[in-house]
Amino acid sequence: MKLLIIFSFTLFSFNTYSLVGVGSMSPFLGKYTNSTEGDTESVLSIWPYISLHEYFNIRDNIFFIPEVGITLNNSSYGEIDALNGNGDEASSRQMIFGLANFSLMIASGTHFRFGGGVFITKISGQGGAVTRNNGSGTSTHFLPDETVSSYNSTLNLGIETFVAPRVAVKIETYTWNVLSSSSLRFNFALAFNYYL
Repeated sequence: MKLLIIFSFTLFSFNTYSLVGVGSMSPFLGKYTNSTEGDTESVLSIWPYISLHEYFNIRDNIFFIPEVGITLNNSSYGEIDALNGNGDEASSRQMIFGLANFSLMIASGTHFRFGGGVFITKISGQGGAVTRNNGSGTSTHFLPDETVSSYNSTLNLGIETFVAPRVAVKIETYTWNVLSSSSLRFNFALAFNYYL
């Protein structure tokens, strides 16, 4: 107990900077499809998210940056006709994430970020089915009728630079399932961070 109290006082003795982030998460690069033709989703697809950060100045130009965020609900299919038999949206997805990054100030107002994270992906739907091309014909795919969550860890690399006194632009990449060659995936986030 004493150790926890000492750690708490030490943590709050650091110089800290709070910020709010607003950005867009990309789909998995070259992996995610959202059309009846099986085309991959554009990396420019918008999937908005909001996040809260805290910058802890550990030493000189080194910072620790815990971050939590959530994406808005997004359709699992980008088409208007991707509805189940009842006319409900086929399914939707949402991500909740927690990141533990470190930052190294490499120039005035520019930070190189690196660390790890945990992403919880929630897929939900109203049930039913959709028809998709399977190469030589079509096949029926059944849709979820409940919410299912998956948990993944990531390795993160990014850069953040100030464009105004309290506003910074961040681009960060996430590498999913690093130890699995068959399910290795990549995506990225582009965000504006506002320092409070």
